Amino acid sequence: MKNKKLLCLLVVSIIFMLTQITACTDQINNAVEDTGMKNKIPVHYIYKVNPFYVHWKKHFCPECGTRLKTAYDSVVVNSNSPEAKNYDFSIAAGDNHLTGDVEFRTSYFKCPKCEFSISFDEMKKLEKDKK
Repeated sequence: MKNKKLLCLLVVSIIFMLTQITACTDQINNAVEDTGMKNKIPVHYIYKVNPFYVHWKKHFCPECGTRLKTAYDSVVVNSNSPEAKNYDFSIAAGDNHLTGDVEFRTSYFKCPKCEFSISFDEMKKLEKDKK
């Protein structure tokens, strides 16, 4: 009798876990379809400054004084194309490389008020000179 109860409890637990996994998978699939991420190509961000400098420090427009936002220019490059020699397709510090179409995004600061744009390096120099 005790073994039957344990077996029944085990079966119910397994069924419950499977329904939860199915529900989570459906939510993920719906989220991917809703955001248009189904056939998304890899993205490689290009910038030479510390991410803490970009995202944690407050930067202000030299023209109007408004707080700057981060913006991106992007270009899609195929790893087999002639222009691929101008881009780095490597992943982190390993020997792995991205292949096929890759979106390269160059980040910069942009003022939401006056549309002034400035690269991270130029902004860093400008802020250093102000000190």
